This record gives sequence, C-alpha cells and structure tokens, in this order.
Amino acid sequence: MVHKLSRQQGRRIAALLTRVDEENGRVPFHGASRPLLQAEADALGLDLYTLDLPSGCSNRMYEKRLEQALKPFLDKGIDVLACGDLHVVEGRQWREKSMAGMGWRAVFPIWKTPLSGMLDVLENEGWGATVCCVDLTVLPEDFLGRNYDRAFVNDLPPGVDPFGENGEFHTFVHTAPGFSARVGLATGQRRLTHSGQFLTLELNPA
Repeated sequence: MVHKLSRQQGRRIAALLTRVDEENGRVPFHGASRPLLQAEADALGLDLYTLDLPSGCSNRMYEKRLEQALKPFLDKGIDVLACGDLHVVEGRQWREKSMAGMGWRAVFPIWKTPLSGMLDVLENEGWGATVCCVDLTVLPEDFLGRNYDRAFVNDLPPGVDPFGENGEFHTFVHTAPGFSARVGLATGQRRLTHSGQFLTLELNPA
C-alpha cells in the first residue's frame, strides 16, 4: 500500500500508524515487536506512530483512542487516511463511516487488487513477507513461518482467502522496493492466542 501511494503524484505520506497491544508491545495477531516496526519504518524513511490498545478492546474504545491519536495530524490539515483493505466490503464500509465521523476521508489504494497481478508484482519486484500468524481452525501449523508467495497460495486449502482478508493468516513485510535495506528478522516463541485458535510467531529485529 505504501509503495503504491508513493508512486501517485500529488500524494505525500505523512506517517505510518499501526495498532499495538499496550500489554506486550506487539501488533495483535502479527506478533511484530515495537522495535521491529520501527526498523520497518526506518527502512521506508517514514515516521511511525502506534495506537496502544488493551487486548480485546471495544470498537468504541478503539475509535476514541484513534481519534485522539489522529487529532494532531488533523490540526495540521492532514485529513486523508490510507487503509489496506482488499475486498471485504463490510470492513471498508465500517472504516469509511468511522473515519468520516472523525473528520477524515478514508482511501483504499489496493482495493480489488487481483491475486494474479499481486503475485506477479511480489515475484518480479523482489518483495518478501513472512507468515507470522495462522488461524488453526482453517490452516495447519506448518504454514506459520513460510514466505508469502505463489507456492504458499497454491498450497492453501480450498475456501481459504488467498489474501488472508478474513483473518486466516497474517504477514510481515521485510523486503520491498521502497526499503532502503532488508529488515532482518529474528523469530521468537510461537504463542497460542484467543483460546488456542490463533498461532502467532513472535518477530523481533535480527
């Protein structure tokens, strides 16, 4: 998404914003640590802001804290928020409604990206992403830690969204055309979360 935005004339990315569990300092489900997020932002040459939230927070709390985190940007006249949604209509509609209520306009740079085109870009432009979380109700454990590529997609069981948009799996991008250098990964423990439904691979800077 950042790569596509950076190619659009008239667009300037002010900063990156992501959610972090305030208890363990990691992105929920993804398992990426705060220092690893910073390394990724540094590779992109962008400022990083985190939205610290308790695990299992309500949508109301999420929206309230997000509004507080975004207010300094709004005060500077920045009122466009780019979201990485791909095809789940309900998720997009919720973000559009929620952002509009805060005075923001949500945009979706990679919306409806075709799978074949995305896989071609990943292969031809040198992208690298590690699968860092899997939903064990739909995927076996051995999918965790794999590279997200054409072989991974081809191995997915029938009915699993190849984008992981329904939460079947999550990834962390460590290599991309816009990075100044590859982000080195050190893998930590594997942890079961949400009553054993999700298996997360903790990721830290190498």
